[in-house]
Amino acid sequence: MSKIKDFVAKNYKYWIFLLLAGLVGGIFAGIYTLEITDPALIEEAIAQVGGKEIYIAITTVQVISYAVVFGIMGKLLAGKLGLWRELRFEGRSVVISALAGLAVGVAMMALELLWFVNVSDAVKESYKALPTASNVIASLIYGGIIEELMLRLFLMSLLALVIWRIFFKGSESAPTKALVIANVVSAILFAAGHLPSTVVSIGITLPVIIRCFLLNGGAGLVFGYLYRKRGIQYAMIAHAFAHIAMKLVWILIV
Repeated sequence: MSKIKDFVAKNYKYWIFLLLAGLVGGIFAGIYTLEITDPALIEEAIAQVGGKEIYIAITTVQVISYAVVFGIMGKLLAGKLGLWRELRFEGRSVVISALAGLAVGVAMMALELLWFVNVSDAVKESYKALPTASNVIASLIYGGIIEELMLRLFLMSLLALVIWRIFFKGSESAPTKALVIANVVSAILFAAGHLPSTVVSIGITLPVIIRCFLLNGGAGLVFGYLYRKRGIQYAMIAHAFAHIAMKLVWILIV
């Protein structure tokens, strides 16, 4: 019990960060889900829970749970791998991460505009309406923070630890190969995790599936690299700035 109290006391700022990210991310993810989901499905879901506010509250509790559980477990795993850095922000790393995220976002939108909108009417249709405020905030908080806690801090760390323990038993520290493999696998799973929301918003066709894995998987590799080299906070910055770039191109060009 004393160890648990010490852990909570030493990491109280991190706990607050997780709770706030989960709260804000959950609220706006819930609102955005209501905006993009088929009205008939939403009406059914709302009828089951008793109202839109209750639906958003349930979503918020779920997201807070994700943030706390994956954030704490990920921190412990990252510590074993030597990947955990305290959530401090060094100027040069912030700039590098932000630029990396902007580059990822611009590259993703370039592929969208030069290729995918020409091979998929569903993708083209998805850009007719401008992004809403809830879409932007959910992308920055849920995408930039919660997804990084789940996919990089927790999943990538877990995969790297398992690979290290099974295939590199003789190594005293986590080998680069294990971290790289874990990054690739978590990037693929990161892309796969976007399929459900993609299906809800624009349907599913072969070009849409290719788009999902190519764009999200490529972005995941960059975010995983930043996590490995600089810390999870810089993966979060890059992820958030990728969304900023994508929304700006969407609003200003598309």
